[in-house]
Amino acid sequence: MNSHVFNIVFTGLAALIWSGSGFAHEESSPLGVGVTATDVHTISCFDDGNGTPAFLLFELVAGAPANGPVVSAQILVPDKQIVMNVTDPVSGDLGGSGEVRIDGGTSPYRVIVNKAGAGKAFYTMIYHCETAGSIHTGTDQSYSQNQ
Repeated sequence: MNSHVFNIVFTGLAALIWSGSGFAHEESSPLGVGVTATDVHTISCFDDGNGTPAFLLFELVAGAPANGPVVSAQILVPDKQIVMNVTDPVSGDLGGSGEVRIDGGTSPYRVIVNKAGAGKAFYTMIYHCETAGSIHTGTDQSYSQNQ
C-alpha cells in the first residue's frame, strides 16, 4: 500500500477511535523531515448557538512511520497565561497523547506541533470546544505555519 494512503487511512481510523464525541474535529498533516520542522495552528472557540465556550479538548495522534520521531504539541492561551504540552510517545501505533482539557474559554488557542528528531512524521490533532455544561460549541482551526 502506498505510504501516503496508509497515513491517511491510519490517521482517519485513529481519529474515529479516539474522538469519543461525534462532534470532534480533526486536522491531519505531515511534519517536514528536518529536525526543526514546526507547524503552528490557531483553534478558535465561539458560540454557535449552543452556548459560550468554556474549554478545549485536545488530543494528538502521531501516525506512520512506526518508530518515527516522537511528536508533541504545545497549546498556549497567552491572555490566560496557560501553556500545556501533550506528547504521543510512540509514532505509528494505535495510541495517542491522551485527551487534555484546556480552560481557555473564548480565547484563541495557539497549537505548536514539533518533533524530537529528524525524519518523516505525520500527525492528527483531534479537538473540540465545549461549554461549561460539556456541550459541543463552535470550533474552527487555521494554519499560520505549515512545515
